[in-house]
Amino acid sequence: MPPADKKKHYELVVQDDFLVVLHPAHPLSLQIPRAGAGDASLGLSVEHVEDAQHVHGRRMAFDAIYGVFWLLRGPYLALVTQSKLAARGVGDAEIRAVHTLELLLIPTQNLPTLTPQQEQDERTYIDMITRDIAAQKLHFARDFDLTHTLQRTSTAALAASLRN
Repeated sequence: MPPADKKKHYELVVQDDFLVVLHPAHPLSLQIPRAGAGDASLGLSVEHVEDAQHVHGRRMAFDAIYGVFWLLRGPYLALVTQSKLAARGVGDAEIRAVHTLELLLIPTQNLPTLTPQQEQDERTYIDMITRDIAAQKLHFARDFDLTHTLQRTSTAALAASLRN
C-alpha cells in the first residue's frame, strides 16, 4: 500500500461533552455536543482552533465522516477508519473505497432505556451497517460530493431523454 494511502486526514477527539473533529490543514474544528440534540442538526458548530494540541480527550484518526445513522439509542456518527484508493478522477481527485466503517454513539446523556429485544435489534442494525463493508461497495471523495455528482448526472440524463 503506498504511504499516501496510510495517511489519515482527520482526527476525532472524544470528550465528555463534545465530539471534536479536527481538520488536518485548516485551524477549524467541528463541535458535536454529546448532550443529544433531538433533531437532525445535532447542534453542530464550527469553531476556529488556534492550537489543536490543546484540545484534550481520547484521539482517533479517521479518513472521512460517512454520515449519521439514527438507530434506537439515538444518532451514531459513522466514521471511515480504513479506505483505499479506488480511482482517480478529474484533476487527480481521489475516489476511495470504504473498507472499515465504525459507528460512535453521539449522545451520552438521556439515553433511552431499551428492552432486551430492542438491544438485540440495535446490535443487529450496527452489525448490518458495519459488517462486510467491501461487499457494499461504498465510496467517497474528499474533493467533491460524489453522491450528488452521480445524482445530478443521472437527473440531467433523464431530463434530456424526456425532452426528446
